[in-house]
Amino acid sequence: MTSYEQILSCGKEQWKPLILSYSVDSEREIIDSLKANNSVQVYDELRSQVAELLKSRHPEKKLKGDALNEAVTNFLKEQDTQEYGVWVFYPWSRRLVHLLPEKDFIATRISPNNPKITRSEQELLRNKKVGVVGLSVGQSISLILAMERICGELRIADHDILELANLNRIRAGVHSMGLNKCVIVAREIMEIDPFFKLRLYPEGMTRENAEAFFNEGGSLDLIVDECDSVEIKVGLRHIARKQGIPVVMDMSDRGTIDVERFDLEPERPILHGWLDHLDVSNIGSLTNEEKVPYMMPIFGIDTISKRLKASMVEIGESIHTWPQLATSVAMGGALAADTVRRIFLDQYHDSGRYFIDLDQLISDRDTQEEVFTPQEFPCPELREEDIRKQATDLKEKLGLRPGDLKDSDLEALVTELGQAPSAGNNQPWKWLAMDGNLFLFHEKARSWSWTDFDNSLAMISLGAALESLRLAAPKYGYEAVCQVVHEGQLIAVAEIRNSQLQPDPLAAGIGLRCSNRKKGLEASIPDTDISKIREAVEAIPGLHFHCFPSRETVLGIADVVGRAEKLRFMHPQGHYEFFKDEMRWNDQEALDTRNGLDIKTLELSETQRVGLEVSSDPAVMDLVRRWQGGRALEKVSGDAVRSSTAVGLVTCDKDIDPLSLIPGAGALRAWIASNMLQWAVHPISAPLFFINRIEKPNNLLSEQNIQSIGQFKNDLFKIIPILQVEKGVFMFRMSKAETPSALSLRFNTNQILIRG
Repeated sequence: MTSYEQILSCGKEQWKPLILSYSVDSEREIIDSLKANNSVQVYDELRSQVAELLKSRHPEKKLKGDALNEAVTNFLKEQDTQEYGVWVFYPWSRRLVHLLPEKDFIATRISPNNPKITRSEQELLRNKKVGVVGLSVGQSISLILAMERICGELRIADHDILELANLNRIRAGVHSMGLNKCVIVAREIMEIDPFFKLRLYPEGMTRENAEAFFNEGGSLDLIVDECDSVEIKVGLRHIARKQGIPVVMDMSDRGTIDVERFDLEPERPILHGWLDHLDVSNIGSLTNEEKVPYMMPIFGIDTISKRLKASMVEIGESIHTWPQLATSVAMGGALAADTVRRIFLDQYHDSGRYFIDLDQLISDRDTQEEVFTPQEFPCPELREEDIRKQATDLKEKLGLRPGDLKDSDLEALVTELGQAPSAGNNQPWKWLAMDGNLFLFHEKARSWSWTDFDNSLAMISLGAALESLRLAAPKYGYEAVCQVVHEGQLIAVAEIRNSQLQPDPLAAGIGLRCSNRKKGLEASIPDTDISKIREAVEAIPGLHFHCFPSRETVLGIADVVGRAEKLRFMHPQGHYEFFKDEMRWNDQEALDTRNGLDIKTLELSETQRVGLEVSSDPAVMDLVRRWQGGRALEKVSGDAVRSSTAVGLVTCDKDIDPLSLIPGAGALRAWIASNMLQWAVHPISAPLFFINRIEKPNNLLSEQNIQSIGQFKNDLFKIIPILQVEKGVFMFRMSKAETPSALSLRFNTNQILIRG
């Protein structure tokens, strides 16, 4: 027999109470010693328990008041009060409690369950064994399973200890911090029902103990999954399916309950088939980053609540972990336990994912959420007859003579012109070939937006397209004499003349030019490369090139770029246009449209890709705005810049008119020159565009936007003082990087070329 001193002591791992009988001599001595110990609290409420016992046994007698007291007295006359029942000692709280005998205690405690759970059903449930893996949400489920005695045995597994931040949802006292969660749950169950059968796995469920967890002492009848490990989630389902055991999972968000009836569907794919396209054989060896594609289908990225989705944007910034609420955990415990009971009682037979969303079920009847209505910038597509008429009118106005461009060269030449860069790859150009000359039109239907409310970005793109023509024409034996006209959407005309001009060396780089958003590799930029890029840009009077290889400068620019990109994402209209108009989420979208940004070109990690998908929800961004969060939105662009060798900047004299298209020519020449020198280029001009924008009237920006832009303008001008005297046109990060994963598609030539 354990010594009295050992009985009084209690280790951090102890969870079993001592059940003692007064009729056993050795145990009577212990009970008497405990009663005499001033540090032990004695609870002897036997009379009230007997009263409940008698009322439950004889409901027809309606015992109460004096009649009940008399019945209790008569019952106890036939017993030795001290010897009747058991004495239970809880060493962790030093409490000694007098209880009814086991059978009577259990029957009386759960008597109010009847007939919602009939006595025959209660008897059936007593033989069920349930495993619970993970004891945050799992604590609530385990307690309810034990309280209702939905099973006769619980096996609980969790390797974690209780921390202060767990106390927002786990029912425990501050004195329990540092204890294993299995011990905490077991102690609480034992204080409710010391006769309940428990098996603890304080190391958590692992590959090594999975066999014992499922089968030792008899096979489990059902398993509840509340663990965080993707590997364990997948692994336990494979075992459950093999053994024909149902799996229940609560998500503690939107009242989400997930059920897989492997007992009825032995061939059912695990997790409803959501992971069938993924290789789960080596999941244990993957990094957290590599596990993201496995986690998101389980998590249900499309069905989680908006607040939880918005919280994903804030993790690591304004919050440090996933948010969980006691209300969600408590409700989830009830929903999961109820589901387990109905499975055992043959009252529920399906698999699936279910939602008990209180925000929808209990809500104001008349209140409607304010929904953002995107602003449309309607601009009809140019009609071919209008294009031809505008060109004919201009030809007559300028007295243009026929050009020399041969039809046999036309398609190849225009295909090269279609490779010019444009904001969001919107390709806002159309070329008309008429009488051997080329006319450049602005297809506003492709570019007109909040982001480019005054066509300034389109002018840079069109300037790059026109410069592409100047560079490419000599390759085909022509000279392009270009004249900018701005007659409506007719932007420029190029007289094509036969010529023996040698092509500009940059012409060879038209097809090489591309965006490469991959993280940079460690490198330094030679002064000779900077000089060559500067020479290419400054061949056009009024344009200038500056390069900033200083680490301090790169880091400062990275911060500004991140803030500018965040402003665009956080602005409702900017957000709408980026995710609706620019993004191409899969190969088919990219192929169907041949414009916009193919998600593969963004070079995102799996975590960043999920973050982008989450951020695409306007309701999520609305919450982030209200919380004044969103710093994580700065990281993707900012981190990319931080990986760069240098930042390149094209500027122009302040007296150069953007409508001249000269700035766009400088952007193209800097880009091609950099690519030809094996430097990866990734445009990061958002700060420049916003800074230029706040100087214009009717700029469609709020006062808060203007203030934010003003702040990063001041910071950028301190980092790059030349911007105080020259106008920023095009800024890009320069890196030595691996080949890009994908290139954004371009329109087919017949989409940008009209033959006159």
